[in-house]
Amino acid sequence: MPNINSINGNPIVLGTSGIDDSGVTTSKLANGSVTEEKIATSSVTTSKIANGSVTSDKVSTGAITTEKIASGAVTTSVIADGSVTTPKLADGSVVSGKIANGSVTTEKIAGGAVTTAALDTGAVTTAKMSDGSITTEKLGSGSVTGDKLADGAVTLDKLSGFNEVTGAQIQAMFS
Repeated sequence: MPNINSINGNPIVLGTSGIDDSGVTTSKLANGSVTEEKIATSSVTTSKIANGSVTSDKVSTGAITTEKIASGAVTTSVIADGSVTTPKLADGSVVSGKIANGSVTTEKIAGGAVTTAALDTGAVTTAKMSDGSITTEKLGSGSVTGDKLADGAVTLDKLSGFNEVTGAQIQAMFS
């Protein structure tokens, strides 16, 4: 059968009433004939989009919100270096196991942050005490004993104010 597409040189135009249901198929559409204006609102659904078809240049700024990111989708490999800053860290999110050895330096410790409870037993040694830091007020009752006094440290001048001092009294004071 001959292919008739014109009469007396005029193209044949058919109305939609002359086309059978399902008569226009993909193979009968010319390339580029389906334009954006001819696509009905909401007719392009997720199932009709080929994998890998939506690229970053096709996504509007701000279109991907927190609610649209799948749980576990943001991994270390997709976070740019330097992107996680202090304001982005939740309170309590950095635990001791995540702090590298040697990272906490003297400059990073706030004044008053190291309390008595935070010190290990034996952590304060003689080498760590500054000269003059142990004053009379800091000495407990009975903390200076006779064996802690240097030979000749107790002189008559140090005993002034006593009417009479016996060896027994001195012995009792330092034992």
